[in-house]
Amino acid sequence: MSALLGIAIAALLWWALKTFGRADPKALARLTKMAGGIVALAVAALLGARGRLDMAPPGWMARYLPAGFSARAAGGSWSRGRSATIEVELDRGSGEMAGTVSAGPQAGRPLGSFDLPGLLALRRDCSARDVEGTRLLEAYLDRRFAGWREHAERDPDGGRRPDPQRGPMTEKEAHEVLGLQPGAGP
Repeated sequence: MSALLGIAIAALLWWALKTFGRADPKALARLTKMAGGIVALAVAALLGARGRLDMAPPGWMARYLPAGFSARAAGGSWSRGRSATIEVELDRGSGEMAGTVSAGPQAGRPLGSFDLPGLLALRRDCSARDVEGTRLLEAYLDRRFAGWREHAERDPDGGRRPDPQRGPMTEKEAHEVLGLQPGAGP
């Protein structure tokens, strides 16, 4: 009987591992969070019923509650970042990120009101004077526009630039670069 029970357990374990290997990672993460939330609520209810509220699960367990619950209202875990230019807030439970511009001409404007070109322009402004703000803004861009880095450095006109000419610049080229007419004074 022990041998049959061992074979049955081994077969069940093999089936579970094979199923786990083929599972969708997002669905598996959702299932794990849901199961964790149910277990946390059951433990809290059991401990509460026994009068042991001091041992009930702490607020950080709220991240495992089903999606209908507000993580902030249930004592969720939030991370905040602030620089001279940008303020961001990350809900570690849901992964949602929000922020505002805290200085400069766009001060007070939520990051959610910018489109991608506007955020990239803000990033260029930040990179000149606020390295930490640039990092925070890049983290926000990573959350909101997943492929933004691939397009950020691309040539805006998409055209092919002519190969640079070798040798010294001619006087005509110098005038064109400076926007001057030939024969202009110093």
